[in-house]
Amino acid sequence: MSRDLLEKFAPLIAEREKLKAFEPDPLEVTMEQVLSPTEAIVNGRRTILAGTNNYMAMTFDPDAIAAAREALERFGTGTTGSRILNGTYVLHRRLEETLA
Repeated sequence: MSRDLLEKFAPLIAEREKLKAFEPDPLEVTMEQVLSPTEAIVNGRRTILAGTNNYMAMTFDPDAIAAAREALERFGTGTTGSRILNGTYVLHRRLEETLA
């Protein structure tokens, strides 16, 4: 009575195929230019970013950008793997402690 592992995903795959018919594909939106925390150019048109997590505009904050540059210079772009295999950074631990 076992089903193929992927068989249970067939309805989801069918729905995804239907969405691909729309232009632009709602699951493949590409921002050509970010104008502000809530607007970008998508398919050549100014578009409201209703689903953004950037509601506090931190991606454009000069202090956040400077801190990100400093962290990149010191730590690189990442551990290149999961915490269990590659460990973590002291900055991650500090953030976790601050948030706790």
